[in-house]
Amino acid sequence: MREVIIVDFNLGNLHSVKKACEVCNIKAKISSQRGDIEKAEALILPGVGAFGEAMSNLSKLNLIDSIKGFVDSGRPLFGICIGLQLLFSESSEFGLTKGLDLISGKVEKISFENQEIYKNFRIPFIGWNKVEFKNKSTLLDHVESGNYFYFVHSYYARLEISSDLLASSMYGDLQVTAAIERNNIFATQFHPEKSGNSGLQIYHNWKNKYNLN
Repeated sequence: MREVIIVDFNLGNLHSVKKACEVCNIKAKISSQRGDIEKAEALILPGVGAFGEAMSNLSKLNLIDSIKGFVDSGRPLFGICIGLQLLFSESSEFGLTKGLDLISGKVEKISFENQEIYKNFRIPFIGWNKVEFKNKSTLLDHVESGNYFYFVHSYYARLEISSDLLASSMYGDLQVTAAIERNNIFATQFHPEKSGNSGLQIYHNWKNKYNLN
């Protein structure tokens, strides 16, 4: 069985991700060690929290170049929540912060074009929301467009390259990037490990696509 490393940068729900891997028969280990990350067959980059703190923690752990090198090698990376946002060029959260710059675009605060109509919409958004598929991918096999997934976020990723968009979700009048895919990079803004059978199916699909058995 090929080993997957869940990257530990001191933010996030690592153990729920690990539990989802166990349910889907993915051999996964939580680690913040460069050696583990550089030797891994696949990476999961999860997280909940602030973009700047996440990038600072990755820098302190000396993991930024290791993660970039891993992606450049062609091996698969699966980002979740802040793990999706970190893949982008930069974020405006608490001032401008550079990201991993693996996906072109910027992370911005959720805001609505019509502030009056949507003034009662909660930020951060915490809860279930409908996700619509925009492109085809084997990572979405056996999952229906329009299913609901669980989100926790105040910021969203705005893509520069539309072909990277795999799925989106409407919150108020804002189209939120819900999932992206580019080559060996796959990431979701929602938490598949907290999204019932549809979320677990995404883990299964990722395992099957990259033969992580």
